[in-house]
Amino acid sequence: MAWLHTWAGLLPGWILYFVFVTGGFGYYVFEIERWMRPELPAVPAQVTPAAALAVAHAHLQRHAPDAHGWLIQLPGQRSEPHLQVYWQARGDAARTGGRYLHAVLDVQTGAALDSDVARATAGAQQLYRMHYVLRYVSSDVGIRVVGLAAMAMLVALVAGVITHKKIFSDFFTFRPGKGQRSWLDAHNLVSVTSLPFFLMITYSGLVFFMADYYMPAGVAAVYGRSEAAAEQFASDSTLYPEPAATGVAAPLIDLQTVLATGEATWGAGRVAQIWVYQPGDAAALIYLRARVEGGTALVPAPLVLSGTTGARLPPAAAARSTGAQTEAVLLALHEGRFAGPWLRAAYVLSAVLGCAMIATGLVLWTTKRRVKQDRRRQAGQGTAFGFRLVECLNIATVAGLPVAVAGFFWANRLLPVGWPDRAAWEMHLLFATWGLIFLHAACRAPARAWVEQWVAAALGFGLLPVLTALTTDKHLFANLRAQDWVLAGVDIGFGALAALLGWVAWRVRRRLSGGAAAGATARAGSAAGRRLPAGVVRPGSLPRQLRRIVRLPGQAARLAPGHAWRHARALALRARAADAMWRGQSARHRWRVASRVVAAVAGGYAVAALLTAVLARALLDSAIADRGGAVLAASLPSFLVYLGVMLWAFHTSRVWRVWAVFAGTSAVMGLWLAVMPGWPVP
Repeated sequence: MAWLHTWAGLLPGWILYFVFVTGGFGYYVFEIERWMRPELPAVPAQVTPAAALAVAHAHLQRHAPDAHGWLIQLPGQRSEPHLQVYWQARGDAARTGGRYLHAVLDVQTGAALDSDVARATAGAQQLYRMHYVLRYVSSDVGIRVVGLAAMAMLVALVAGVITHKKIFSDFFTFRPGKGQRSWLDAHNLVSVTSLPFFLMITYSGLVFFMADYYMPAGVAAVYGRSEAAAEQFASDSTLYPEPAATGVAAPLIDLQTVLATGEATWGAGRVAQIWVYQPGDAAALIYLRARVEGGTALVPAPLVLSGTTGARLPPAAAARSTGAQTEAVLLALHEGRFAGPWLRAAYVLSAVLGCAMIATGLVLWTTKRRVKQDRRRQAGQGTAFGFRLVECLNIATVAGLPVAVAGFFWANRLLPVGWPDRAAWEMHLLFATWGLIFLHAACRAPARAWVEQWVAAALGFGLLPVLTALTTDKHLFANLRAQDWVLAGVDIGFGALAALLGWVAWRVRRRLSGGAAAGATARAGSAAGRRLPAGVVRPGSLPRQLRRIVRLPGQAARLAPGHAWRHARALALRARAADAMWRGQSARHRWRVASRVVAAVAGGYAVAALLTAVLARALLDSAIADRGGAVLAASLPSFLVYLGVMLWAFHTSRVWRVWAVFAGTSAVMGLWLAVMPGWPVP
């Protein structure tokens, strides 16, 4: 399990660090989004929900009376401080790609605010979006790559708990200045501190795209594998199904009555959104969604009302499904939108600890192998390419990614407001900065590169409030005077992040300078103590085959000049035979490892997918759940099954046993599906 923990953490480690950094900013995505558009007017004074609803309703009646759908976003929550309305006129679905048109309204006058007054920006939403779709690849590819990394992290977390049998007792042990031991203690400390958060955030991240991308076997077993089947599953899973228009005109109920019904159910000021489908038609439906801020992860189901009578209707089938409710709780825990200020700060702290866990694990891998690389350099062989590559990736990712993110915010302030395709260029400059960081890590000595990049990250975030003061009128002191705590809080947060990065730079510089001096002293003393007399050959100067055979006391052998070559010839013959045997054993070992990995990853996935399909069909055929509920209920535990069979595959001693069990299990479940009525689903 130790090597599984090592490689499952190392190979996707750089992607996971990218995911944690960009995803961590997502917990303040709305505040940063507003900071990146300083031209927007200040958040308006709060008005009553009834007054805001009257303004929105009047605007929609004037500008979109024949729309087949309205959405009113009431102001008053952190994510939506402004009154906003969305609509789509009949016949506009093809023109707008199914998207709703949008307007931000002044709650006092009802006038639509000009969206062009603010600069175009990728915004914090695009930074946050990269943590699950990456960048410069299709969203399908990005989602799947991040899913593989998330599954590897889940394996690494559980394998780490199994490997470190004293992980919780070692949590209270930290030995600074002990080299590899210190890095391991730091890794254990940050890992155990937020272990529940890491398990939750990883598993819930997989749930986000569970049925569509990662485990579509349940959908295929119940709905089929066609595009129409996928659309039908999406329709069955929605909380807001849209009714078909009847063509019979009917007046829409007063929306103030609808608002009163929602506040009577959830409390005053707790209605966040009002959806109106087919207004003016006899089939009109109204959905009310409650606010999530300040609540719990148990998000209440939307209220469903008749658009003509106001009568309460049963919620959609997806809202009543146990699987859908469980999925909603996991997604709410992942996003943390319900969290108050202190809980949101705890989310961010846990994300920082996640970055520290990944970073210490990556550094620990190189620290364990540095002694061997030092010996190679002493022998004049140079640093191995693989070690140097991992070291450069560690520096440019762990210390360099914060520099690139700071460059993204600098681009938001420095690019001209009228720059063509400005939002895309903010992202281009982020990755251009990151590319330069990689070059810097490859060209500089590792110790210097670590310190310089941490210092650059600290300066990049620390000078952002200064840059804001030089380029906009929304600087820190102006925001404090205006009591705009959101914009002031973002500047203060950047300053706090700069202080943290500066402290890391100071610690790294102190650690590396002290370690380098101690290492030089130790190497000098060791070299002086191993100085050999004349006529003595060091093992490092012997051929590689001889060093595998000869075991010379004191790491040296005294070879007489007249017998040296005959002795070497005899040993070379023995070494040749031993080397052939060693190569054969090594090749067989590599094949066994490769076979085990393929069996665990591919075979384990096949077992989990087939079990998901079987469970989904069983739930549907036994009438325990409807089609959408059966798929969700069967898919939710699939990753736990996949995790369990993978860990068993790596734990069991015989590879052939893994293949046999997986093949037999898959055959049984496949046969069970084949004999079921209605299979295969077209």
